[in-house]
Amino acid sequence: MTNHKRRRWVFVALLVLTALVLAGCAQRGEEQPEERIALLPRITITVDAEGYPKVFGLSLGTVGRLLGQDFSAARVPPTTLERLQAADIQHIEVVMTKGGLAIFVNGKPMPYLAGDREKLGNLGALLEALGVSNARFIRWGLENIVGRVGLPIAVKFPVAPGNAEIPMADLKDLDLVNVEEVRGRTTMVPLRFYADIETDRQGVLRLAGFTLIELQDAMTKAGLGADLSGLRLNPATVATLAGGGVQHLQMETEPEGIYLCFNGKPLPRLAWDQERMTNLIDLYASLNPSARTTEALRFFLPYLQPSDIELTLYLPRGAEATLIEPCPFVDGQ
Repeated sequence: MTNHKRRRWVFVALLVLTALVLAGCAQRGEEQPEERIALLPRITITVDAEGYPKVFGLSLGTVGRLLGQDFSAARVPPTTLERLQAADIQHIEVVMTKGGLAIFVNGKPMPYLAGDREKLGNLGALLEALGVSNARFIRWGLENIVGRVGLPIAVKFPVAPGNAEIPMADLKDLDLVNVEEVRGRTTMVPLRFYADIETDRQGVLRLAGFTLIELQDAMTKAGLGADLSGLRLNPATVATLAGGGVQHLQMETEPEGIYLCFNGKPLPRLAWDQERMTNLIDLYASLNPSARTTEALRFFLPYLQPSDIELTLYLPRGAEATLIEPCPFVDGQ
């Protein structure tokens, strides 16, 4: 059996197991209000020094040697493990909640996916349109598991010698982004930018009726000398999106996160606030200690979080295709 097929069946088995747990919980708690989902006990996966996860206290590497099976597909690469240890990243946790998928690194909250069952299902539909492997099973899991069961899943990595152990997040009072509170704390909007962008099948972008190639030529003649050649989409990506029936993609920033849509269908929001943005920058800095971009991120990202940016990307469509109405933008600021 190939690694690809093995990963697929492991994924399917996990979905089936979670569905059985969910069904049992539903039967025991039918009279519970839907808004209140109790968290199940945390599932902790420990990665050993070789990068293999442990199951029931046994390393998959050891199990594989005993059974004559190759579990290397589940192994964390040594270079990745070394990088995590150097950054003192001891654990990563994803918590399935009614509000979406909350993410914690070393117990600190990070930007996360916030959305109800409809938005999660739309995300699965987009993955199917993109031809992502196992997209059908992922969509089923997003629609039927995430948001219906409170399930924390944590992965613990080896702690480098000399480093103190970092406690995991306290999930008794799961603190998610409160939209009204975040908007109430926003006293200014440093940037407003609205644009409709088109792309042809070669990935050349068109803004305000001009392609970026034409804008670059005009700026060069004016002595500005801007290089816009990198602002171009991969033609293969454009072909995949258009072939999957995707007519347009939308992005909007608000103080509480990034709203996304495709073909007029809302996707889960990338939820953030100032605390989560700061934690994300700190995480990037720890993983990239020599990066010159860290200080630029520390300066610009706090201005991005309260900004109001609305972008729509229109993709090529067939002459006979009916234009789908885009999502209305959020009237938040």
